[in-house]
Amino acid sequence: MSDASLTPLVLASEDHQRSSEGQGDADVPNIGRNRTLTLFVGALTVVSLLVLAWTGFELWRGFSPTRPLGRIVSLLWFDLILLVALATFITVQGFYAWVDIRDRLSGTQVYRRVVLFLVVVASLPTFLISLVAVLVLGFGIQTWFGGAVSDAVNSSREVAQAYLGEHRSRLNFQASRVADDIEGLNELASNLSAVQQVIYKSAGVRRLSGASVIRRDGTIVTSAQGLSEEDVLDIPSDAFDLADELRPQGNRVDNRGVEISLPDDDVLSMLISIENAFLTDTYLVASVNVDDEVVERVKLSNEASNRYSNMSRAAEQYRLIFALLFFVVALLLVILAGMAGLRFALWLTTPILELTRAADRLGSGDLSTRVTVADETRGDELSTLSRTFNGMANQIEAQQVALLQATDEADLRRRFSEAVLSGVSRGVIGLDSEMKVNLPNRRANRLFDLDLEDSIGKPLSALLPMFDDLLAMAKSEPAAIHTGDVLYTRPDGKVRTLETAVVAEMQGESVLGYVLTFDDITDFLAAQRQAAWSDVARRIAHEIKNPLTPIQLSAERLKRRYLKQIDDRPDIFETCTDTIIGQVADIARMVDEFSSFARMPAPRVDDHDLVDIARRVISLQGSAFEGVRLEDQTGVGPVRVNCDMQLVSQSLINLIKNAAEALQAVIIDGELQEGLIRVSLQQTQNGSTVVTVNDNGQGYPPDLLPQLAEPYVTTREKGTGLGLAIVKKIMEDHGGQLVLSNADHPDELPGAKAQMIFPPASISAPPPGDSP
Repeated sequence: MSDASLTPLVLASEDHQRSSEGQGDADVPNIGRNRTLTLFVGALTVVSLLVLAWTGFELWRGFSPTRPLGRIVSLLWFDLILLVALATFITVQGFYAWVDIRDRLSGTQVYRRVVLFLVVVASLPTFLISLVAVLVLGFGIQTWFGGAVSDAVNSSREVAQAYLGEHRSRLNFQASRVADDIEGLNELASNLSAVQQVIYKSAGVRRLSGASVIRRDGTIVTSAQGLSEEDVLDIPSDAFDLADELRPQGNRVDNRGVEISLPDDDVLSMLISIENAFLTDTYLVASVNVDDEVVERVKLSNEASNRYSNMSRAAEQYRLIFALLFFVVALLLVILAGMAGLRFALWLTTPILELTRAADRLGSGDLSTRVTVADETRGDELSTLSRTFNGMANQIEAQQVALLQATDEADLRRRFSEAVLSGVSRGVIGLDSEMKVNLPNRRANRLFDLDLEDSIGKPLSALLPMFDDLLAMAKSEPAAIHTGDVLYTRPDGKVRTLETAVVAEMQGESVLGYVLTFDDITDFLAAQRQAAWSDVARRIAHEIKNPLTPIQLSAERLKRRYLKQIDDRPDIFETCTDTIIGQVADIARMVDEFSSFARMPAPRVDDHDLVDIARRVISLQGSAFEGVRLEDQTGVGPVRVNCDMQLVSQSLINLIKNAAEALQAVIIDGELQEGLIRVSLQQTQNGSTVVTVNDNGQGYPPDLLPQLAEPYVTTREKGTGLGLAIVKKIMEDHGGQLVLSNADHPDELPGAKAQMIFPPASISAPPPGDSP
């Protein structure tokens, strides 16, 4: 960094020119310019880094309880003292620089904040990480050298010792029995072969790897895969003395052996003193092999346990060393950040403070304020910033009036548009010339359950493609208003009808944008059709039902009066009269359905068990349809619902009847062997109760699904189209709904599915004594 780069910027105003006279490089504090101070700071920093590196090398070499830890602690304390001295020096120099800038430039906020920011940014993460590291290390050391780890190490050692102890006890017992066998011989002195035979036999029976009879002087009396003379000489005399002490003086003793160590690590050996009338001062050495891998594991376990115990005693020293190390490193990083912050703040704040004053004057309304660049040929960022500031000031001054006018107009138009759209009951979406969303109202968001404001700038075709045809017409003929009904399928599968209009916003021959308006008229159309069909049903019931009874009575009277008087083909006469009577009955049934639809009674709500209602209907309808079987999956119940039992039963009968008649038609065509209707009952997570009628037929026609529950819509040749409409009306009167769909779940029958959904509000508590 050169001194020239620290030359402050000056305002192109007379007041500041007077306050800036005589400034320049003199405005910059002297910190960093004194060579002696710089060398001193550098020397302290280098020494601290060297000491820290030495400490790190000592830690890298590792330490153990046999190595001194005091030297590492001393190095850390020495380094800490150096860093404290360095931090004190930097703090004092920074304070002097701050006072210098305050007196010369009458503004120190930027300088102070830059230095403070750099120090805080460096110190907070550093000290937090160091603190976390110390805590984690402390908890780790506490965990490593105590509690479960210590218990595990001790348990491992105890298990290893217990394993060898078990082998020792078994060997001691077996060796004592061999010694008893030898002492029980009567001719040992004169027949050593008998002794050897006993040793071989006993060693084999008792699974010993070796057995020998020796003397204290190293002589081997006899051996069965046992010792060499060198091994005998290695046995300490204390072992012989202890074996003599353990020798029984009368009664037999089970464990009287003394463990001895032989050169082979994978062999356990016992020394037992034996004596009788023929042999004196003799000893039995019995051995058994131990798995060499087990022995090695035991040895490693003991060594690891010893090392762990030694390190556990030095745990506090480790914790202190690492805490000091982390603190020293953190302090060094903070000091280096402070030094860098001082230098950077001095270089940055001096010209920026001048530029800030100019910006304040510009912000206060003095648009003639400019910054004078000391050297126009300089290309550093600060010079570029000053030139950019001047260009910005010129542009602001030139555009201020026009900008204020445009802002006022835009704000007025925006507030007017928002006020108008917020009060519109229809959904409105404003589009630009490229059919991208730019202004939706709240009603549009509610209709589509979308947040269209987050989709501003996106093409409408990607969000709501059902409007593409109308928008294409509006784009081809922008001068006309295009209207139409659009079908929208909601995420829950329901199809809604939207009354839609599109108009283009024109400016001359150019299209500035489009306005799309729409409203959901599904319920209105359904109510309109239902009202119309109800009126038609009343008229049909009134006009047709009156003559039906006389016709039926007349046909029955003709049959009774004249059937016996006809001699020529009376069967034809009987068939004709029966046909008249049957057709009149069919017409009467249809008229009754019309009448039921036209005069649907209000539900008389009471507390009923929905499972019981469903089972009664299934029982009554179980054998009513040839070739169709009903399956009850309503559960164990009860499910209490506030409803009209007669109307709910009628609804369920209608659904079963519709399904059965559809299945019978398929069976007649030979496409199905047996029809199956499954009636089930479930309770959803939101508290609703759903009664489902599912069959294995061909399902509903997909194109008619949205209209199947409307009056006089049917797929059967002799159907009236009122059964589902009546069920829908009954469910709506109960506050519920009828949902028609085709089965799409593997657990469902692959046909049509009708669901009667009772809302949570209709669910009642079970009466006392009922179990859920």
